[in-house]
Amino acid sequence: MDSEELKKKIARGDYKVVDNTSSKLKSSVWEKFGVISDEESNIVKGFAACKTCLKVFVFDSRKYGTSSLRKHADTCSNIPSTSCSIEQYLSKGTELKVPRRDDKDTITRLSLNFVCNDIRPFDALHGEGFFALAQGLIDVGARAGRVDVKQLLPDPTTVSRGVNKYAEEIRQKLIPELKMQLEGSNGAVALDMWTDDYRKTGYLCVTLHYINNKWELIERVLCTSEWDSSLRKTADNIKPAIISALRKFGIDEFYSKLVYVTDRGANIVAALRTVTRLSCAAHIFNTVLYTTFKPSQEDMYGEELKSMKLLADSSEVASVHSEMRRLVKDLKDKRGSPEEQCHHPPPEKRVRVSADTLSDVEDSSDEGPQYQDEVAAYIDHKSPKDDHFDILSWWQDHAHLFPNIAQIARSILAIPASSAASERDFSCAGYVIQERRSQLKPSTVDDVLFLHSNLKHHK
Repeated sequence: MDSEELKKKIARGDYKVVDNTSSKLKSSVWEKFGVISDEESNIVKGFAACKTCLKVFVFDSRKYGTSSLRKHADTCSNIPSTSCSIEQYLSKGTELKVPRRDDKDTITRLSLNFVCNDIRPFDALHGEGFFALAQGLIDVGARAGRVDVKQLLPDPTTVSRGVNKYAEEIRQKLIPELKMQLEGSNGAVALDMWTDDYRKTGYLCVTLHYINNKWELIERVLCTSEWDSSLRKTADNIKPAIISALRKFGIDEFYSKLVYVTDRGANIVAALRTVTRLSCAAHIFNTVLYTTFKPSQEDMYGEELKSMKLLADSSEVASVHSEMRRLVKDLKDKRGSPEEQCHHPPPEKRVRVSADTLSDVEDSSDEGPQYQDEVAAYIDHKSPKDDHFDILSWWQDHAHLFPNIAQIARSILAIPASSAASERDFSCAGYVIQERRSQLKPSTVDDVLFLHSNLKHHK
């Protein structure tokens, strides 16, 4: 094994540079040099390595002196070995290097100290936020060398104030995006209410769902706002609270246009009686199961059970097709002024699509039926039958063939089947509001949960 191969093994962490503990040492050069240890802690004879730059030298005390080692020690950089280990994570590009084994062992021990000294959960060392923080610390150390981490890390009060400021910054950036999305197609809102276990503070969660121009389903928590304890949770109080949550993002004008998904609480149902509201499917499934095991209660849930049925006969299918044609006609009637229409192909040309063009079979022939009706062309289209079929990807590829139906699809597919998004938000709130953090301001809880939901869209 030569020196180059040894250096590679040291860089990968397979071998280590350790102190030379021989009792025969006399030269001070060994303060900067060490011997090489393999995976089984055996010393590799005939070599020495610089502790600073890890350069490997052929060395045999019986044949050679330490003059070559001393010459290197005098010219080698005086950067401490701890900085050298940080620099190993740097590269000329963005590629990250694999950590050395001894570095990983060191971090593991520090991690054990962290969770035990500070009484933190073991999974505190995992999560995208922690990974980003740790990588940032490594990058700073690589650029600046060893720094005092106590001076680098912010004070908890600074973090708390920064959360409030950062949340407001993201809210302001969201306003034009949400307005643009809701002007182009409808969205949906999931609503729910929750009370924390410690201070018994009530919260209203509002989550917005829409499909963007890339046909990606976006879910955003708009607020987990404190419910005014002086107000009863009545329909007359819930409706203004919902509108106020939308107004924070400048989208309260779309209140009547949005579709709302909630449970069947009488107060929420009454609050949304003037807009389109759908019952949460998860609650309906629960009702079905309850009815199954409580036959005597069946009549109480007749309407919910009816809403679960599928299209059963051709007449019902035909009525759906008829409704689709009505919606397409409404879209055409609502097109802008003649000046705006000139930017679009005439409707009859856009729907005059051959069956060959719409099929999944490649065929350059122009023969085949022509469809003046976009709905008829869509019905006749053969969609792939695949267990892994992605309907949003399909619409992204076919929206240009069925432009009007695509706009309708964006509105419908954005509607969540349940209000689970709000339930997930409350589950996260349970992690935020704990016995050791029960004094958090409700506004801070709102900001933390808002950032948790929305930061993944603002990388």
